[in-house]
This record gives sequence, structure tokens and C-alpha cells, in this order.
Amino acid sequence: MKPTRPTLAVLFLAGSLIAAGVHAAKDNPPHLWQDPQVGLEFVRVDKACYRMGNDTAIPPEPDGGWVRLNYTQSLSADEGPVHEVCVDAYWLGRHEVTRKQWKQVMGSLPEGSNAALPDNTPVTRVTWEQARAFADRMTVLHKKRYRFRLPTEAEWEFACRGAKAGALDKEIAAAADELGRLAVAAIEAPVPPEPVGSRPANGAGFFDLLGNVWEWTADDYAADGYRRHALYNPRHSAGTDKAVIRGGSARTEFVQTRCTMRGRYPKHDTLDLLGLRLVREE
Repeated sequence: MKPTRPTLAVLFLAGSLIAAGVHAAKDNPPHLWQDPQVGLEFVRVDKACYRMGNDTAIPPEPDGGWVRLNYTQSLSADEGPVHEVCVDAYWLGRHEVTRKQWKQVMGSLPEGSNAALPDNTPVTRVTWEQARAFADRMTVLHKKRYRFRLPTEAEWEFACRGAKAGALDKEIAAAADELGRLAVAAIEAPVPPEPVGSRPANGAGFFDLLGNVWEWTADDYAADGYRRHALYNPRHSAGTDKAVIRGGSARTEFVQTRCTMRGRYPKHDTLDLLGLRLVREE
């Protein structure tokens, strides 16, 4: 089933906030590394500074899922203030971790997984602790030559923006068919996630950063976390029981399908559409 076409208002808001990362990569990215143990592919992101966050007020859709969950505050309330951050070079997974790759490392799928889904779809029903355990095992597999971990919010958002340092308000808003072409989101009925890489990559060579499945990050969630961000390699460690999730999923409304959207979820809990992608440190 194809994604529904968003309203013009939603299109402008969502499109203007992801435009820096929506242009499909025509060729393979110049810096690509494949893990020889499991087959995970990583794209190198160069050291850079950029303006992180969003100060645009975006109200919930009148009949959207957030309203049904009594979440009626502005969806961008925790996305500001816009602030400058700098990230060191890092390698981010080109795709979300698949069920096959998870089984290779962990031995079996997470409890409650749908056994009928293909091996090339993203692994889901993964807790934050399990996601970190997967990264730790990847590090061990490589005899600690490389260290793997979850991406920080700052790293994830920069990659989603297409690894561009330019301000989003200087970019051209995406067209409706462009957003629908790149993001598995705003569907008419619940469906499983698509196989990784089913849609085109963004301008930096990453697939499925928007839609398909939510992705865990390394950051603890705090609504005012940005006000306490360090300039260099920020990571918020509030010691809370919720971590930040990013990117939306196949059941996410288009208004939420943007690079700056911050979700949060209990670290010990799972969702049918919550998975992960990894960072490989330099």
C-alpha cells in the first residue's frame, strides 16, 4: 500500500525540515566500508559543525495518533532551541540492522518478533539495552580494533540532513512525491516495515533514516536537553528511563517524518517498529 499524500500545510512543514537530506544519491557514497564479519555497511561522515534542532512551531494533526495518545503539545516543543554543534568524523550504518544480521551476532531474534518477516527487513522489538549489547558484541567480533555503538542525536540528525552544514531554511521544500518516495510513512493501514534499502538513499548515501522503523540513539531523553548540549560531540546523559528515538516509522504521520523530530521511549520496552543502526568510531 502506498503512502497517503499529505496536506499542503503538512507537506510544507515536513518538507522544509528534511529538505537538506532528501535528494537521492546517484552513486555509491565515496567513503563506504563493509564489516567483513556480519556484512554491515557504513558511510563515513566527515567532521563538521551545523545548526541542530528546529524552532518552528508545528501543532499536531487534528486526528493524528499523537492526539489519540493525549499528546497535544506542539510536536516541536522539545526540538529547540536551534543551536550549533560540532561532531567528529564517524561511520554510520548505511542501513538499519536487519533481522539476518541480528541473528548472526545475537543467535536469535528478540522475543516477540514476527517470524514470518523476511531476513532483510529491519530487526525490531529490540530494547535499548539489547541494542547496546549488539554494538558491544560487534566490537568483540572485531577484537576491539573497531568500536561500535549507537549514534548520538547530533550524529543521527546530521546524517539525516544529508551531512550538510547549511541552514534548513535556505533549502527548497521537498515535493510530496519526493517525501513519499524516500520515506515509508503516513500509510493508510498498518503494514510491516519494508526491506532495508527499498527506497532511494538521501544525499549522503543513507537509507531509511526517515520512516520504516524508529531507531534508538545513545542519548537519554530530556525535553530541555538541547539547552544543556555541549558544543563538541554532545550527548545527553540524564540518567532517565527513556532514550531518544529518531526517524519515525511506517505508521508515522507525515508531520512527524522529519530530521529534527525527537521521539522517546522506555529503555526496557520494545515496539514492533523500533530498531537500530550503528556507528563505527574512527
